[in-house]
Amino acid sequence: MRRGDIDRLAEAIRRDHPAGDAAPPEPWDAPPAVKIIDCVLSLNRNYQRHVVPRVAAFQDRHPETRSCADLLAAVASAGHAGFARESLGLNDPGRAATIEGVAEHLAEAQQSFEGGSEAERLLAWAEWARPGDAYALEVRGFGVAGFQYLRML
Repeated sequence: MRRGDIDRLAEAIRRDHPAGDAAPPEPWDAPPAVKIIDCVLSLNRNYQRHVVPRVAAFQDRHPETRSCADLLAAVASAGHAGFARESLGLNDPGRAATIEGVAEHLAEAQQSFEGGSEAERLLAWAEWARPGDAYALEVRGFGVAGFQYLRML
């Protein structure tokens, strides 16, 4: 690698990852509602620049929104456009509709599993589910990649 290439690479890293980048949220420990938002917002988007600040802001503004039911109520209350704009800082009602569809699926799916908490029931669902199950969701904008990421969360 030439010196000029190294300089260009270093500049690209400084530009794309400034020291002031928001710290990534900890999706592994987040409540189910936040995991759903993290998953849907990350589809075809830069995680650090697009997802991290929105998830962090959502958690700060809506600490009471923890479960699938809480998330569904928040979307229903604001509508797709309102939820996207007010809760996520997006002009993308389609993302809110996708979030709603995923939350509806998980709210229903977890009822088939045992566990003392929603998180435990969703973990049991994630271990049981298979990649092909993504096609049964019929949620616009949410395919196998998103489904697999959701299972990991």
